[in-house]
Amino acid sequence: QIASSSRLSPSSPFGRELLPLYYQSLLDSGEVKSRAELARYLGVSRARVTQVLRRFDDQEEKSA
Repeated sequence: QIASSSRLSPSSPFGRELLPLYYQSLLDSGEVKSRAELARYLGVSRARVTQVLRRFDDQEEKSA
């Protein structure tokens, strides 16, 4: 079972890997329409969303 977003701590290795996937899944599913809306939904800054999603981009580049 995947941990809920409230349990995904960015300081833990588990959270560092799954947090970007969780954020991207919210965008891909249409749950939120933009990074700004995602930030409001999660209660974090837009800069934080961008920072986390860069890790997602980095993970994608490594797997390619």
